[in-house]
Amino acid sequence: MPDYPYPLYYGPAILDKNPELGRNFMVAYLQGVKQYNEGKTERNLAIMENYTHLSRELLNQSCWYPIAEDGNILWKLIGEYIDWSYANKDIPQKLTEDQLYDMSYVTYANAVLRNTTTNG
Repeated sequence: MPDYPYPLYYGPAILDKNPELGRNFMVAYLQGVKQYNEGKTERNLAIMENYTHLSRELLNQSCWYPIAEDGNILWKLIGEYIDWSYANKDIPQKLTEDQLYDMSYVTYANAVLRNTTTNG
């Protein structure tokens, strides 16, 4: 599904109890996304082979869907999915953007990564 966002979900253990962990995880995640988006490099293939236990041949044949390096997601596409889910009675109410996700973790991570890039 081109341009479909695949968001990360944080639960109460992070949102309510340990937001610092959520911020640090997002920094590390976006660093990993940048490396992943480099494509089928030798390093990436070795990492994927190790953790997925898929053969190098299969990894080379597979499509590696690009991920937004800034972590941002398009609300329009999520909103369309929410509307569809509500219309099909999969969810009891339509959720607004503010109810559904908190982009402060992404904003924080991008600021840290920009600072790291410019200072180091």
